[in-house]
Amino acid sequence: MQSPDASEDPVLTEGSVLPVSWSEDLLRSLDWKRLLEVIRALAVYSGYEPGATAVEPTAAAQFFIEDPKARQKGKALVRLAPWSRWMATVDCVTGFVEVLAANGHIPGIYIAPAGATPGAQTAARSRGIQLLDARLLAARLNELPQEYSEYFHDRTMSGVATVPTCPICLRPMTSAEEPDPGTVNIDDLPDLRYATHDIVGEPIHARRIEVLQSGEVHFLREVRARDVVVNGVVKGDFVCDRSLLLNPGGVLYGSVAARSVLVRPGGELNGETRILQGPLEPIAKLARAWAWRCEHVPAQPGCEKVVFHPH
Repeated sequence: MQSPDASEDPVLTEGSVLPVSWSEDLLRSLDWKRLLEVIRALAVYSGYEPGATAVEPTAAAQFFIEDPKARQKGKALVRLAPWSRWMATVDCVTGFVEVLAANGHIPGIYIAPAGATPGAQTAARSRGIQLLDARLLAARLNELPQEYSEYFHDRTMSGVATVPTCPICLRPMTSAEEPDPGTVNIDDLPDLRYATHDIVGEPIHARRIEVLQSGEVHFLREVRARDVVVNGVVKGDFVCDRSLLLNPGGVLYGSVAARSVLVRPGGELNGETRILQGPLEPIAKLARAWAWRCEHVPAQPGCEKVVFHPH
């Protein structure tokens, strides 16, 4: 067998530069504005002419694309999900359907970097909407000729690429601790009910939580309540000062710490369970959180309302 020539191996060659590689994690870590620039560049590379971008205070953004070579001129709408909904839910898809209908039922591409819930995927398929996430975008970028992939990569990653841009003034936001909420009486906390497909990014503290049969909720951060009742599907980590009840048809994925856990026939608990003993720290003593805020002075009207929690 002939020995490999080190001069032909980019890993062994002194001074060589390995080709760039796009990844799902890299794309999900980007500022929404940087990601939008990548999406527009891909559209141009693919032969489409993108129109002007409309940006909303939520950092959702959309633009029309048109194929100038097509025999029948027609537009499609590309939409990037809001910052707080980078995983698409059914509500995101149905809202996009209404926008497409208002524009003459044109085709639509919905970009949700963190993916989509099963319900959102079903809704998109039934309505002919193309869903793209960071994994699919990374694969497309890695398929480009090396010179294009590297050019896009260098432009995207130059400077500070992971600090979100304020969608109002288009200046970089600042990370800041949220005010210390202190301790409140648990009876003053709200009762919460979830009836739709949703993704909840902020910590949840409530007196009682109920997920209805129609609900499919993914809690990204810890959920604390006195009692939790699940009739639908939930994912997350739950701490209950009293009880967690899974009724028939209720499904929980994650971890549960409670004084009492009851799974009725037809319910399903997939995860770790711990029965609490002794006193808990105050249920409404919240951990100090942080968020992205626009703190530029002078601020433009609306900047003070822009708050992005980390993904």
